[in-house]
Amino acid sequence: MLDDERIKLANRNFIQYLNEGLSPMWVIVSSYYSMYYMSNSVLNKLGFKVGDQISHRVTADALIVHVRDKLKSHILKEFDDAKKEYVEIDNLTDDIIEFYDLEHKKRLKSQYVMGYDAKISKSNTSFNRAKKFVNELEKVLLDL
Repeated sequence: MLDDERIKLANRNFIQYLNEGLSPMWVIVSSYYSMYYMSNSVLNKLGFKVGDQISHRVTADALIVHVRDKLKSHILKEFDDAKKEYVEIDNLTDDIIEFYDLEHKKRLKSQYVMGYDAKISKSNTSFNRAKKFVNELEKVLLDL
């Protein structure tokens, strides 16, 4: 367990780091090292072990030689997936707008056409369409 003296020392040191501008420096350092170690993890997974000699430069070059094309392929795949999702979203958008027309017709029939049988399954469909429609339009409204 940390004693009070150690906690006070850590607090003083931290305030000193902030006053001397060391905190942003350590953010930069730790950010770089997270990238460095992740790079080496990827290279290791690919079967390459970066040695101790000029390891940072070797890692940078190895990223270009061994990882760049794989990264590009991965990003392009994500882009392709996003394009497919866009088509699905585009279709969903049309469906949501069409829900309004379908439900408008159903409401007219259920209110004004004699003998129209308003079944539970139809009402469940209406309810689910309404929820989806309202949720999506609420998002649009919040963005306006």
